Amino acid sequence: MASVRLNGAYLTGAELNDAHLTYANLNGAILRDATFFDADLFLANLTGADLRSAKFFKSSLLGADLTGADVRGANLDGSYLASTDLTNTDLRGTNLSNVIGLTADQLRGARIDDSTLLPPELLSLIPTPPRR
Repeated sequence: MASVRLNGAYLTGAELNDAHLTYANLNGAILRDATFFDADLFLANLTGADLRSAKFFKSSLLGADLTGADVRGANLDGSYLASTDLTNTDLRGTNLSNVIGLTADQLRGARIDDSTLLPPELLSLIPTPPRR
């Protein structure tokens, strides 16, 4: 399914295990609660996608564009995120604790909070709530 065009597609709860979605256009797709096990999303366009509570287990998002995506509550356990664009991506409550290739620079334009689970080396990036 390389270079497939699924922009705006409604794929809530879809099971996309072992999917080869390299260069796929999933711009604005609704993938809420979708499961991606060992999926390849190399250079996929997921801008503005709804990925709330999606599960990415051992999947590759190398170079994928998640600009403006809503990834709240998702689990990216063991996934590869090197060079993934997370600009304006909502990562609140997302499990990123075991991802591979994630850098502090990638998270600078993303929205995270104290419910975002980060790898140990990036924990200092979690904003501390103001004291009252």
